[in-house]
Amino acid sequence: MRSFLLVSGSMISLLQPCIAAAAQLPGPSLQLFQEQYYSCVKNYYVSPSGQDSGSGSSASAPWRSLQHANNALPGAGAAAGTCINVAPGTYDGVELTNGGNLASSRGYVVYRCTTMDACTVVGDAGMHGAEAFETQANTQGVPPNYLIIDGFVVSGANSSENGVGVSSWNGNNGSAVATHHLWVINSIITGFGQSGIGVGESEYYYFIHNRVYGNSNLQCTFQGSGIAINSMHTVPNYKPTADDMKNPDPVLGPTWSVGSSFFHNAVEWNIVYNNALTHCGTPSNPTDTDGNGIIFDTNLISGGSTQNYTVPSLAAFNVVYNNGGGGIHLYRSAYVTVANNSCYNNELDPGNGGTGRPCMDDNGGYADIFINNIAVAVPTASGGKCWPASAPWAKYNVAIGGFPVQAPYDTFENNMTHVVGTTCGTEVDVGKGDTYSCSTNKCATNPAWSSVGTQSLGTEADPPVDANFALQAGSGAIGKGYSEPYLWSQSVDLGACSSIYTQCQ
Repeated sequence: MRSFLLVSGSMISLLQPCIAAAAQLPGPSLQLFQEQYYSCVKNYYVSPSGQDSGSGSSASAPWRSLQHANNALPGAGAAAGTCINVAPGTYDGVELTNGGNLASSRGYVVYRCTTMDACTVVGDAGMHGAEAFETQANTQGVPPNYLIIDGFVVSGANSSENGVGVSSWNGNNGSAVATHHLWVINSIITGFGQSGIGVGESEYYYFIHNRVYGNSNLQCTFQGSGIAINSMHTVPNYKPTADDMKNPDPVLGPTWSVGSSFFHNAVEWNIVYNNALTHCGTPSNPTDTDGNGIIFDTNLISGGSTQNYTVPSLAAFNVVYNNGGGGIHLYRSAYVTVANNSCYNNELDPGNGGTGRPCMDDNGGYADIFINNIAVAVPTASGGKCWPASAPWAKYNVAIGGFPVQAPYDTFENNMTHVVGTTCGTEVDVGKGDTYSCSTNKCATNPAWSSVGTQSLGTEADPPVDANFALQAGSGAIGKGYSEPYLWSQSVDLGACSSIYTQCQ
């Protein structure tokens, strides 16, 4: 088992080779791809040159389509331990109906590109004919569980406002539980009209080391985001395995244990940007509500869910920027830990009329934790001026906000906030029981990223020319984070990017 050393900022240069082996960069990870958690008991193969009439049992006799690969698997979880090895090329989307049966290294069904990010799956499948990977219940109404999607380019080409890159839901079937134990890792997800990843009505979601950008751009009716986790439900009568309760892969970090519980969902090491609505609303008629980077959405009864989902979830080491809505937005969700994220220049949609969703916030939830984050706001980025002080969305310019509905209230510790240029309103705004202290957090402090925003701010459609979130030498973020058992050792530096790197984008 790997062991990691937590060091102070002043020791980093002396121990750089040791730390380099431990620190990670957000985005698809070749290390995670090569040192995967899962094991393949049985292998099938898919290739652009294959034939669905073949056996699919070897690389020399592959199938042609992902849909045939799914359909050929046995049901009721009997396909556990099967890997679908996909050769580089372009493929139609797939409705997934067969999965595994256990949260263990041999309990999943895995779709794996044999060369990371060399397989493109287009959004032409699913209920709306606009999804790339969509889980569907079988004829008995049972959804597939225990699925891993590893190393794909998932492309929607903005073909439909219903489009979702990876989609899972319960079909509006009340309290029914949708697919649980769903991993999306090492993938690039772009061009979907609604969301890049959009799931709900279940739990055990792991969205890790992905690049998610340019989604929600055709959205007016359904209003999606880059990564959206909605109306989570606990799995009835489920007994967690050891792999659920700990982090099963040392590449991902030390543990998922937190207090007497563990994180049931993890959104980590993603780069999420340029997810924005189509400006269906206007400043005078602000009807847009989403286009966020990452959202934990309506996971309480007060938000419209059928249950209060109060088990822990984690959003950590993500870089989130230039989205139309909030960066990391918690809406009527509880017990989410938001840790070591780098967040820049979000809430760019002038037609967004919801209550304030700045770089990172809780709106209508409680017991959420914000630690070791860097949040930078650019109030003048949209339209070249501050929002009108009288507008209901004037608070969009704050860096971090909290608007809980009850105790236990939110926690804000060791965060760094900075407003570029004119401050419209306050830098940090909390309410209804929350408190934010500039003695336990670093207010009005520039993180000294290497070059973010120095050449261009970018827009909802385009990233900054120089979006490099590495920390410059001397940054006040270096060595100022504190550790938690569930955080990677590089949490010694605030934000998502370890100071040992000169490039983080």
